[in-house]
Amino acid sequence: MSLAHLLMVSRDASLQSHVGDIVAAKRHCRLESVEDLDLASVRIRRGDVSLALLKVSAQLPVSDGVRFVNQLATLPRPVPALVIMENDDAEASLSLVKAGAVECMSRPLNTSRLSMLIDLLTARDRAAPNRPAKPLAGEDGEVVIGNDQLLISSPTMRSVAEQVRAVAPLDATILLTGETGSGKTSLARWIHQLSPRSAQRLLTVNCGALPETLIESELFGHVRGAFTGADREKKGKFFEAQAGTLLLDDVNCIPLAAQAALLRAVEDRVYEPVGSNGSQPFQARLIATCNLDLRQEALAGRFRADLYFRLNVASFHVPPLRDRRDEIGVLAQRFLELSARRHALACPGISHQALQQLITYDWPGNIRELQHVIERAVILCGNCPVELRHLPEQLLETPSRSAPADAPAIMLPPTRSPLAQARWDAERTALEVALHRNQNNRTCTAQDLGISRAALYKKLQKYGLVRPEGVDTRSVAGEL
Repeated sequence: MSLAHLLMVSRDASLQSHVGDIVAAKRHCRLESVEDLDLASVRIRRGDVSLALLKVSAQLPVSDGVRFVNQLATLPRPVPALVIMENDDAEASLSLVKAGAVECMSRPLNTSRLSMLIDLLTARDRAAPNRPAKPLAGEDGEVVIGNDQLLISSPTMRSVAEQVRAVAPLDATILLTGETGSGKTSLARWIHQLSPRSAQRLLTVNCGALPETLIESELFGHVRGAFTGADREKKGKFFEAQAGTLLLDDVNCIPLAAQAALLRAVEDRVYEPVGSNGSQPFQARLIATCNLDLRQEALAGRFRADLYFRLNVASFHVPPLRDRRDEIGVLAQRFLELSARRHALACPGISHQALQQLITYDWPGNIRELQHVIERAVILCGNCPVELRHLPEQLLETPSRSAPADAPAIMLPPTRSPLAQARWDAERTALEVALHRNQNNRTCTAQDLGISRAALYKKLQKYGLVRPEGVDTRSVAGEL
C-alpha cells in the first residue's frame, strides 16, 4: 500500500493542527503544510500530491483560490481540492466548486465528514503499489520542503546529498556538523522527509536555549513532586516526538550531568523521567547537530566520549558558504524574491558590483547572514536595483577576490540615454502591473497585453523579471 500525500495551503496554525490530528490518525496518509500558493505550486510540481486542502482567507482571497483550484483540475494528473472557508459563503462556494473544488467546508469543521472525504479522495493512491520515491531535487539541485529550501547545486553539497540519500531511509542516528547558519537544520528536515518516518512529526529542540537546571526535565519530562515547583507531571520532548524524528540542535550545549541520561536513551532506547523509577521507551529517530568539532570537544573532556561515539553512527559535515561560492548568486536571487514578497515590494535586480562583493565575502554567518543582508538591501533599495551602497559596511571592507568563472550572474541593462531609460522604465512598470493584475499568470498576462506568450517571456527576461536560467518562482502558480 502506498502513502497518500496531502498538501495544506494555510497560515492558520490552529487549523493546521486540527487537520494534522485528523490525518495523523490515518496510517497511510501524510500531511504537509505550506503558507502560500507559490510554495504550494512548487511542491505540486513533484507530481506526488494526492489531495490539496486550501484555506480561503484575507491572505488568500477567493479569486486566487478559484484560479489555483482550476489549475489543479486541469493538470495532466488532476489533484482534487477541498476548500475550507472561515464563514459560509454560498456565492464563493459556488465559484470554487465550478472551478473544480470537490467541496467547500466552513468552520467549525465537520470532522467526521472531512475524515471521510480524505479517505475517499486518497483511496486510489493509497491502494496503488508502492513506487520508488522520486528525487526531491530539481534541475538546479534545489530541495523544497514546506517553507524550507535547501540548495545542493555545488559539488561539495552534491556529495553530501548523495550520502544522505543512502542513509536517510535507514533508522541510524545521524550527527550533522558545520558552522552556525550553514544549513544543518535544513539538511535534517530533508533527512526526515526522505525517511519512512516522514508522515510523523519532526520535533526540534534547541539545546542551547534550555536552562541548565531544567534541561533533563525538558528532554525527559518529570513526575509530580520530582523537585520544588513540580506541582504536576510533565511529558518531555522524548515523549512528544513519539515515532517521528527528534532533532537535538547544538547537542554540545547539553551539560555533562545530563549527557549520561542522553547516552542511555541513545544506547538502550529507553529513558527515565526526572523523579521516576520507571523507564519509558524512546521511539523516535535521533538527529543531532553541532557547530563545533565534537570529537575535539570529547578529547578536551567537555563532551562524553561514549556519547560522541553513539551519536556518530553516521555523520555529515555541511561546508560553510565560503566553500560553496558558486551557490551565492542563486541564493541571492532566491532571497531577493522571498524578501520582496515578504515586504510586498517589487523584486529588484542586483548590480554586477554588488553581486561580485557578495561572492567575494567570506560569510562568517553563512546562509543565514546572506539572507539577512539581502533582506536589508531590499528594504533600503526601494524599486532600484541593489547596489554596493545598500550592502553593510563589513561586506564592503572585504578585499576583492576573483569570482568563480561559472558563478551565476544577475544581469542589469546597460547605461542608456534619459529618453531610452524612460521608455525602459515605463515598459518594465507596465509588465509588473500586468503580472500583478493577472496574479502572475503568464498566459493571462500575455493576453492582457495583446502579445504572444513567447514575446512576453522574452520581455520578462529582458527586464530582469525572470531568473536567468528561466525559473521564475513568482509565477509558478500560473505555470502548473
